[in-house]
Amino acid sequence: MPISEDRLYADGNAYILVAAHQTVRHALYEWSRGATRWGTPREWWWLVIEHEGSRFAAIPFEQLRDLLNQSEITMDTCLADLPEALQQADSWQLNPGVIHSRIVDKSTITTAAALQQAEESPGQLLVVTTQGQCVGIISKRSRSFAMATLSLLKMIEEDAKKQSSATVSADSKVIPEQDSKKN
Repeated sequence: MPISEDRLYADGNAYILVAAHQTVRHALYEWSRGATRWGTPREWWWLVIEHEGSRFAAIPFEQLRDLLNQSEITMDTCLADLPEALQQADSWQLNPGVIHSRIVDKSTITTAAALQQAEESPGQLLVVTTQGQCVGIISKRSRSFAMATLSLLKMIEEDAKKQSSATVSADSKVIPEQDSKKN
């Protein structure tokens, strides 16, 4: 019996799928642009990054926020270039970064077996596919209930203002005319 639709669409399995060649800005836009089947975007949702060859990586949006607070990660960073999550030497926790997800075909595994595999997978996440296309995730990760969503939404808002002012500045630059009387 395949993985149940109810399990795939459970609140804890909220995600946004974005291609690896896109930027952090694009992923955040996709996340913030409105309600989905899971309702209003939250930082505990997963960003699932689709690489070529039906390979997937993933990161919770709250960790993406943490990466953005590091100087080497910007809104223009390509999703394929995000750092990998690394185990902290003194703890079982991972440093913020992407995990390379285990993948299962929806029709070849039961819901119970998928839940067990998710528990044992990196980041406690399993990407569920049909014919190589992501159709959902199963996350066993405890989600955060912190009110930090506003900080990521604020970052998006500030970035939009910067982008808007950069466009206005570029449009308003005056290019001096070439002197036609040069020898």
